[in-house]
Amino acid sequence: AFRGFGGPQGLLVCEVWLDHLATDLNMAPEEVRKRNLYAFDGDVTHFHQTLDRCPVQRMWKELSDSSELARRMADVTIFNAANRWRKRGISMLPTKFGISFTAKFMNQGAALVHIYTDGTVLVTHGGTEMGQGLHTKMQQVTARALGIPVGDVHIRETSTDTVPNSSPTAASASSDMYGMAILNACEQIMARLTPYVKKAEGDFKKAVNTAFFDRCDLSAHGFYKTPNIGYDWTLPDVERGRPFNYFTYGAACSEVEVDVLTGDMRILRADLLMDVGNSLNPAIDIGQVEGAFTQGVGWTMIEETVWGCDEFPWLKPGACHTRGPGNYKIPSFNDTPVDMRVSLLKDSENCLAIHSSRAIGEPPLFLGASAFFAARSAIASARADAGLTGHFTVSTPLTPERIRMACGDALASKFAATCMQRAGHPPSFEPELQTTLSGQRLVSARPLSIFPGRGLVALGLRCKITGAQHLGQLRLKNLAHIDDDVFVLYGLLVLLRRGRSSFTEKACAFVRQQTTACFDSRAGFSPTIFGPVEQTADSALADNQTWHRPVCLNVQLFESCREFACPGLVGDDFCFAAQPQLGAQGITVPGRMAHSCTVFDFGTGLTLRW
Repeated sequence: AFRGFGGPQGLLVCEVWLDHLATDLNMAPEEVRKRNLYAFDGDVTHFHQTLDRCPVQRMWKELSDSSELARRMADVTIFNAANRWRKRGISMLPTKFGISFTAKFMNQGAALVHIYTDGTVLVTHGGTEMGQGLHTKMQQVTARALGIPVGDVHIRETSTDTVPNSSPTAASASSDMYGMAILNACEQIMARLTPYVKKAEGDFKKAVNTAFFDRCDLSAHGFYKTPNIGYDWTLPDVERGRPFNYFTYGAACSEVEVDVLTGDMRILRADLLMDVGNSLNPAIDIGQVEGAFTQGVGWTMIEETVWGCDEFPWLKPGACHTRGPGNYKIPSFNDTPVDMRVSLLKDSENCLAIHSSRAIGEPPLFLGASAFFAARSAIASARADAGLTGHFTVSTPLTPERIRMACGDALASKFAATCMQRAGHPPSFEPELQTTLSGQRLVSARPLSIFPGRGLVALGLRCKITGAQHLGQLRLKNLAHIDDDVFVLYGLLVLLRRGRSSFTEKACAFVRQQTTACFDSRAGFSPTIFGPVEQTADSALADNQTWHRPVCLNVQLFESCREFACPGLVGDDFCFAAQPQLGAQGITVPGRMAHSCTVFDFGTGLTLRW
């Protein structure tokens, strides 16, 4: 529930979708994002809330211009072409964060305001100051409402004996709720005090003294509840209501440089633009943006948690290794952008919050993810130099180790193979570095992430599968046949025999037909199918099922090979899988495993679940 309550995580998933889509469409991710921005008025969210005066298109254009995005993208391309072991990446992201508690009853706040005869004011409200500047903003709201200097306003720390039943200081809504509650209390007092102020010709202290001797009440309790919100899941979609009072918008453009040989990453420049309406305190709001961006960088790039599990056998199961500053790393001086520029959107009043402002606490956190996607872009350039193209998967936090191993060069691949060997994984899976086949370089080999969440990779995969009892989600991409036992997956299909029956001639004919139709005959492809492998009995296999070696297509390797997909067949005698389209689940074969439950997640390459 740290600064976003799951919102940034959901945003990150959606941006990864867009990034994957852009890769498959051979477009810049920024162009895909730009084409899918909300309109100024009238667009509706997936939870059926209509957006009014949405400034995100304007913000995208302003930040693109001020950050010189087009020029810098061209400069990054030139730099990457000239450098093999240092790569740069640049990325631009928008963000939208709903403001309100989605539990309707929590959207209420109260405050207590006392005016003393010396003209000073004591304010107590239901919010908690934790360094975010809430008390300072509440002092400003009070001073503005009473027409006095901020120095005459004092805040008493939150206490249930003065303001009971307060909501949590969360959801970025505290300034909105308690600011309005304080304003309500001040307006009550000023309604009684105004005649005395006029009589005193604007002298607030003199007016207060006069009012006191005239037995005028100089205290008030203020209350505010956010209007026109609430979401009822039992109603039809369009009638459920408004879960959020309004939204806070932002955008960020980050440029990073990555050392391919070490994985070290430095943010060269970060341009941030936030819409905070009419800011209550621009200095505080800019500080909030800077701090949230830094925390977002820590979340996506640095702060890795390590727990004892099969992946870390040297730790006691369930023990947290990263439980102190010695092992858990947060952003520090070197993680600060070399050039950081923060600006607030002008002329964007928000009539739904105190003094036309917008909330600022949680919304900017996701902007730190722009560094993650910029680093991902830099990694993609390094991978292209290593002969790896297309979409690939990296995990957060994208630590130097993960950056280094995701670059996919020969050194990283050799290290990944060594790690697998030392880990003592079942001999039925033996990865080796395989960059060529019959003199043809695997120019389109996909990244293969060996350990889930650890980012180890291998270039081109060569593996042996013998007597496998379970191939649970076999997802194929870029396969090529070597022999009946050892094969490299290079964009074609693999057949698995099941039971005691052979592949029928009809099935093989169907596979030939579908395969041939997927190739361009002018490219010189000559697909052939190897015959079925004879069955071998194995009493140790579970569920009375016998699994055989894969039967693979043998296809000449050309650089012009293009991906294809065939419909899957699942029957009593056989099943086969081919290159899946985006979103496909691959093939799932039932059965049990003989070895311990170890998951080898090869990202967009090959996925084996034993």
